[in-house]
Amino acid sequence: MKKLLIHSNNTSFNNTELFPLAEQFVFDVDFDKDVDFYINENLTDGGLKQKLEKCDIVFIKVSLSKNYLEYLGLRLAYHIRLTKSLGTKAYMPIVLIAEESFQYLGLTHPEPSIFFTKGVYLIKESLDDYKKTLKWINDGRIKPLDDFSSFVNSIIINPPANYLSHHSIANEWSILRWAKVLGIATEIEALKDVRINIESLLYYKFLQAKYPIEAEPDRAAFNIIGKGRILYIDDEWNKGWNVVLEKFVSSCPDIVFETLKYDFKDKTHEKIIKECKREIESSKPDLVLLDLRLSDSDFTNSHNSSLLTGYKVLKATKLINPGIQVIIFTASNKVWNLLELQANGADGFLLKESPELTINSSYTYESLSSLSKQMTFCLSNAYLKEIWSLFDEIRKVFSKNPLTTKYFPRLLKEQLNGIKYQNLLLQELDAIFEILKTNNENRYGMAMIMLYKILEYLNEIFYQKVAWDKSPIFYDNVPVDYFDKNSKEWKKPTDRLDYYNKEKRATEQIRIKPEWLKSTSNKILNLAVKKLNLTDDSILIDLISLSDYRNDFIHSDSSKRSKLKVLQSKEILKWSTSVTSIIKNL
Repeated sequence: MKKLLIHSNNTSFNNTELFPLAEQFVFDVDFDKDVDFYINENLTDGGLKQKLEKCDIVFIKVSLSKNYLEYLGLRLAYHIRLTKSLGTKAYMPIVLIAEESFQYLGLTHPEPSIFFTKGVYLIKESLDDYKKTLKWINDGRIKPLDDFSSFVNSIIINPPANYLSHHSIANEWSILRWAKVLGIATEIEALKDVRINIESLLYYKFLQAKYPIEAEPDRAAFNIIGKGRILYIDDEWNKGWNVVLEKFVSSCPDIVFETLKYDFKDKTHEKIIKECKREIESSKPDLVLLDLRLSDSDFTNSHNSSLLTGYKVLKATKLINPGIQVIIFTASNKVWNLLELQANGADGFLLKESPELTINSSYTYESLSSLSKQMTFCLSNAYLKEIWSLFDEIRKVFSKNPLTTKYFPRLLKEQLNGIKYQNLLLQELDAIFEILKTNNENRYGMAMIMLYKILEYLNEIFYQKVAWDKSPIFYDNVPVDYFDKNSKEWKKPTDRLDYYNKEKRATEQIRIKPEWLKSTSNKILNLAVKKLNLTDDSILIDLISLSDYRNDFIHSDSSKRSKLKVLQSKEILKWSTSVTSIIKNL
């Protein structure tokens, strides 16, 4: 049996009679280099790999540095087992050499579980133990590892202590997992640092072995339906997240994906918030994908979500426009974070895949599928951003040019009436937006009725008088005309209309009825055309369709109502646009 001894010139076994020079490897790590990187380099491309490939059993001195309590020999043993590029050589018998007992090593080393796995043996540094080991080898009592899965499930490797926090580990782990599932080659430059860490650090080798990605996923499950502009804000964007997420959304050609490419390092949260607000205001995204911890100070304020920079960016985004959708994309798995974020307007929440969440190999697929569904949902609600902008224009109209002073400068009664209905109208705007934000299946129907109510409020302001025949007249005594929707012509109240009598199968002339003149639809059309000189046919058509739909909805029985066209967000947006056009011209 060919053997190999790994030591740092600190063992009597480096006697050439026991181990010729060809069967020895001197472990010599620089103080300024991470030991995991040193080990990985030697196991994948260095001389240690070449020597291991030629042997059948490896002897390792437990202490491979001046600080014997580091037990770097144990760390090397873990690396050998978990390095894929070694192939079956990773499973060869490992004999650990130490003066300490199992019990002492178990008490003084944070990761002693390898001692309790098959194919690992402990001997003292004595000639007797060495000879005994050779005899056991010849007798077949020393055997290689025969069940890698059992080995992985029997060991525990702790996260590296020099990492800033759980945040860094979750980011790198998520990037690797997502890149693999999405078919992104980790050799590309953007993923270089993550790839080096994943390939080199023992903790990540352990995670990859414990939670392998094996099956080729059905990427159709990750398709996003919708269109719009997505802005990604994350201090870890340049670690590879921007590449991964761009690939993720690439299946949807109608999505414009942008990353805030800002150097977050060493910036105060005030500067970060200012830069995020500037980018949101300039790029006008429909959806913001937002990390919670964006500044170094967030790692010291981790127990108070209201102090986190991302939390403040969320609030700032909703102040800019509450209709902008925000999905929190974070490594923080605190439930109180989620509840508080939802209370402050977060429209979605997805945890970056930290190691403790990866309970099975399908978790990554489920995370990507969840993000796809959340993005689809949020993009379907992107119209809320336009709704809010339209309603904000209405608020500005009333704040800058109150109708009461413009149209009724000397009429106190009319002014008070106008103030009353202006306030009711503004309250209706808030109610419409709030109901549209919900998942209520009747939200579009309720919004339609409230938009119609706004038309009624406008009529209450401008039609405060009636003529002798009870037909409506404007506040300035100008009578209304009648808009014939069939001929699309304006008629005077005294005109007659052509009416087809189905029973007689003949066309008759009929008078225009007062109730036709004072219908909400007719009055608002008079206001739009006669008073405001709006000539855009699309606005008039929208106003008519809103009135007709509302009347069919309210005045029909349940059987007829069920046959009405199912309302969608596009109808609400269209009607809101036309209502806003009227008010902007007041």
